[in-house]
Amino acid sequence: MSLPVSNIGLKEWAVVINALETGRLTFVFRKGGISEHGREFSLPYKDFLLYPTYEHQRKELLKREFRDSIDMADPIGDTVDFKSWARIYGVSKITDPGVIKRLNPFHIWENDYIVKKMRWKPSSPLYVIFLRVYRLVRPQSIQYLEAYGGCRSWVSLKTDVSLVEMIPALDDESFSKRIGELGDILGVAGQVFEPNATGA
Repeated sequence: MSLPVSNIGLKEWAVVINALETGRLTFVFRKGGISEHGREFSLPYKDFLLYPTYEHQRKELLKREFRDSIDMADPIGDTVDFKSWARIYGVSKITDPGVIKRLNPFHIWENDYIVKKMRWKPSSPLYVIFLRVYRLVRPQSIQYLEAYGGCRSWVSLKTDVSLVEMIPALDDESFSKRIGELGDILGVAGQVFEPNATGA
């Protein structure tokens, strides 16, 4: 599984990445990216670095217990800091608000925010992307370039980030238990996802 380097980043709120790195979260929601082709989200990669963003973080979109952990300052400067890498474990589509309610104990967002996200462009499903997350033993910073900016999900980095030493955010037993619980809700327990299989 270990790869020497990665140069692909998935952009996500810094507060969400922190929850993934600490094992509080094991999935993200996705529907689209403004600057992406066709304004639709796609999954061309099965593993990637987690690229922290700050532009659209809003405290009121998080559950109250997570609002104090959000950093409202925008640290965009000369570097981008990478602390983790993830591999896609599975994917599911949501069209029923009732499913979102049942997922509530497993994520950090306000329920209404996720429901609104699902209802935006109702012809397109809301994706739940399960991630096995690994923390870099030696976090790395690379030079920030203007090409990395904008409302897009995927960033091709001009600098490789080393993956030589990593530790899982959740151990195997804890991760399997969490996936089993989520699988009971979504019906995807143990499903292996292959990139582009969603048709997104």
